[in-house]
Amino acid sequence: MSVRRARTAVGALVATQAGRLQAAALRQDPRARALLAHLRHAVAKEPGTVPEIWAVTQVHPDDRSLPDQPTPEERAAHAALTLFALHQQSRTRAMHQRGEGLGHAVRRLAVARGNEPAVRRRFDAAATAQSFPEALQHLRGLVAQLQDESIPLDYGGLADDLLDLQQPDGARRVRRRWGRQYYAERRTTAPGDLEPTDDRPGNDQGTDHDEEDR
Repeated sequence: MSVRRARTAVGALVATQAGRLQAAALRQDPRARALLAHLRHAVAKEPGTVPEIWAVTQVHPDDRSLPDQPTPEERAAHAALTLFALHQQSRTRAMHQRGEGLGHAVRRLAVARGNEPAVRRRFDAAATAQSFPEALQHLRGLVAQLQDESIPLDYGGLADDLLDLQQPDGARRVRRRWGRQYYAERRTTAPGDLEPTDDRPGNDQGTDHDEEDR
């Protein structure tokens, strides 16, 4: 039996911020475009070290009991919003779209590129990464390809995935989620659109839920 997985507070915040930023940027608002540029420049920086993006990446309303190091929530929000800024750059339509999980988006990328094995190699590398920084490195490559093909992604859902990756046994849950998304999308693809593969993933403006087992 499957149930709907509700967004975390981090996923909801990222979905809201990305939605506001992209709507303003698509209206050519110079402040939003400048903020997106700051986010792009912070993509490889540690959360909390770039003052220009504090207003959109702050996830803790009360900082009195926080550790000196970034929290998992801060890492997830920072990573998702900076990746969104990379994705939205120079695009004339919304690249943050409700319900487009990473597996869904990567499947569409494989179709667009006409080279499933090459796309799958990077997807599998992200899914099986042994550390959070390693996963982010592979995700940056995937987002660059999604941007090239103007394929949207749900950044609230991605933020929740990134938060889960940092939890005990979280990688297993995220791999399963991404694999389900990828193969659910595959069933909607016409036969012959993709090259056959024997591989399997190491195995949602933002989605409010996703599929997960109980």
